[in-house]
Amino acid sequence: MNTRNIRLLVMLPMALLLLALGVLGCASSPAPPAPTVQSSPTAIAVPSTVAATPTLPAVTGTETPTPESSPTPEGITPAPAPSLTVAPSSTATTAPSACENNATFVADVTVPDGTPWAPGQDFNKIWRLQNTGTCTWGAGYTFVFVGGDLMGAPQDVAVPATASGATVDLLVAMQAPTTPGRYEGLWRLRTPDGTYFGEEVDVLINVPALAPAPTVATCSGAPVISSFTASSTSISQGQSITLSWGLVGNAQSAVLDNGIGGVATPGSITVTPSSTTTYTLTATCGTATTTAQVTVDVSSTCSGTPVIESFAASPTTIEPGQSSTLSWGLVGNADIATIDNGIGGVATPGSTTVSPSSTTTYTLTGLCGATSTTAQVTISVVSPTATPTAIPPTATPTAVPPTATPTAIPPTATPTAVPPTATPVPPTPTNTPTLTPTPTRTPTLTPTPTNTPTLTPTPTRTPTLTPTPTLTPTTAPTRSHRH
Repeated sequence: MNTRNIRLLVMLPMALLLLALGVLGCASSPAPPAPTVQSSPTAIAVPSTVAATPTLPAVTGTETPTPESSPTPEGITPAPAPSLTVAPSSTATTAPSACENNATFVADVTVPDGTPWAPGQDFNKIWRLQNTGTCTWGAGYTFVFVGGDLMGAPQDVAVPATASGATVDLLVAMQAPTTPGRYEGLWRLRTPDGTYFGEEVDVLINVPALAPAPTVATCSGAPVISSFTASSTSISQGQSITLSWGLVGNAQSAVLDNGIGGVATPGSITVTPSSTTTYTLTATCGTATTTAQVTVDVSSTCSGTPVIESFAASPTTIEPGQSSTLSWGLVGNADIATIDNGIGGVATPGSTTVSPSSTTTYTLTGLCGATSTTAQVTISVVSPTATPTAIPPTATPTAVPPTATPTAIPPTATPTAVPPTATPVPPTPTNTPTLTPTPTRTPTLTPTPTNTPTLTPTPTRTPTLTPTPTLTPTTAPTRSHRH
């Protein structure tokens, strides 16, 4: 056995020993990545609450998991995002809370549903409403007709200032139709921006067929009126009463005055007298008549002359199709205030919008018993023809100066200046010494070509100047002699 083999035999066991020691060392050392991998799902499984943060130190039993737990913030980050986003938006939306408009019907102050009216009879319907919202009613709020039968009323009336929780009486002047039947009108409150709100209220009346009492061919003597009464003989301004009558016998006709006319008997009708009024029922048989009367005393809470604080229109001049706003202040010491031209009874103070088709004068009347006070305002409706007149078509032709253009072209001045310069040239050949300055004139004539493009006649004079070169040879020898 040689030396080389001996060395191999010695080194091989040593190498095997070292290898065995290395394997044992690796097997005995702990593997830190294993807990780290197991802890990562645990952190992600903790849902969208910030309470997941304490879980991290519990999982990191070794020193390594702390940097390894980067997935945990990724799972937790989305959770706070929605909560932080929603909170400010809800706060911003609810903070500036606007007031709410609402209204509730309280009572029919006048004209209960089904009230009978004579054809063409005027009456005032009054509703009592309560402001059950949080907004205060005031300027721009209106009580508007929204459907059914208008019955001669305006399309809308102004609503006086009414605080939240308060009640208000809204009066609308109406007229019973002339055709018998059942009529109903619907009304509702509206905000200044045109939004309807509150309960819809109605006015419901009956117009009976009022015919003369049947003719009694065999009547003779005086007619007999069995009864004629009023539901109340003392009322306040704006209230209504019912007139009732029994059978009218031995009569050809029965008629009520104050614009009611012929009636069938027995019967009844509702009226709203504006002042103390006596109603007379007259029965006729041939030339014989019998009458019955009832007086209704209308008391007034005022005395003397009503006072109108103000009455104005804005604007006072409009064009056809445009609108103006009538505004009035408090009408004091008055039972009622009305405006003509179809507006009717109004609450004071108040306002309403009108669109007259022609120049119109509006009259506000305050009434206290039989005493009245009026105020007027005129809205002028002007034709828009003034606008076309404002357009000055004549100014446009005047602004175009066609005469200035021909004047600016001075054809006469240039031709006049050219002939004098050409005329002195022919006499100069007679005097040789005199010709020597002509070269100085030649440069003077050279600028004339600049006038040539402007004036077309000048090229005709150019051939006339061409003979001047014949003079140039004559002067040339003289210059050579001088040299």
